[in-house]
Amino acid sequence: MGKYHPQLPFLLDDLAVVSDEELQARQMSLLARVALWALRDARFDRFDRSLVAWTRLLSQVFHGPGGREAFRTIFCYIYAVRGSATARELAEKIPDPILREEAMTIAEQLRQEGNFEGCRGMLLKLLKLKFGPLDEATEARVAAADDAALDRYAERILSAATLSAVLED
Repeated sequence: MGKYHPQLPFLLDDLAVVSDEELQARQMSLLARVALWALRDARFDRFDRSLVAWTRLLSQVFHGPGGREAFRTIFCYIYAVRGSATARELAEKIPDPILREEAMTIAEQLRQEGNFEGCRGMLLKLLKLKFGPLDEATEARVAAADDAALDRYAERILSAATLSAVLED
């Protein structure tokens, strides 16, 4: 059976040693080249320098079909690996004003989502501390709650005598 076993070579693409020029010249979609750039540079100090060089291609991605969503995906990745604390600082370094505004909007949305999830997590913790283990329905209800409902629940938790009193609508 050995002669029927495929012999496939292992290919390692070490992006760390690929220059901007070589990466930009690759025969692949523009989005793929920009994604490889983000994978190569986002975790390292060189990112701030290379961001300027890649702005033209980022703009082409942004203004292309499905570009806004592609741009958001790339910048969500960048913010995730660089840390959300630096997201606004990073966005301010983008020379193109349209891309800068979009990157700042994404940074603000991620910050809001982080705050929202933090509130949800804290509410679940407080409910467990006050009322003991929560059933799946309660956890699902808190998970599905919007910002206004989470605020209501948080306001009631100190004075409510029962779990149902906290979660009543």
